Amino acid sequence: MKIVPYNPEYHDELTQMLREYLVFTGEAIRVAPWNHQIDVEKHLDVTLKNLNDFAPPKGEILIAVIDGKIAGTSTVKMIRAATAELKRMYVKPEVQGKKIGHALVLKSLEIARGLGATQMLLDAPPPFKPAHKLYQRHGFTFCDEYPEVGIPEELKFNWLYMHRTL
Repeated sequence: MKIVPYNPEYHDELTQMLREYLVFTGEAIRVAPWNHQIDVEKHLDVTLKNLNDFAPPKGEILIAVIDGKIAGTSTVKMIRAATAELKRMYVKPEVQGKKIGHALVLKSLEIARGLGATQMLLDAPPPFKPAHKLYQRHGFTFCDEYPEVGIPEELKFNWLYMHRTL
């Protein structure tokens, strides 16, 4: 396994992985208490049109590659001076348990430091308990909502926010 920065050769595979991530997230928040529907294609389109927002020096999209195929992704985005946000972390279900998430978190922290961040924030749906545990193993602790959270107001019920000093 290797973790590499995004480049256009991975565009189609990244598009498919982000679609899977959005569908997965959508299934988790389709039920009570959120009862929210995600327009997957709309959110995917917005993300793909704004890939430059995640390019250095603003951030970095990371790709986990196993045997030449994308197995996972994460994104680091600078949201204010010295503060990075971890976004869109996803590992394909068929390769979970192989320490890919661990490697993506470590590389994301390294990238954030390299971009000048001294802290990293993230938000996560409450049902994603394995992800919460992964983040906690890497020193993230729960915190209050931060101003740059980009989720709709109706989803913020019991939503989780985490912080880590770098």
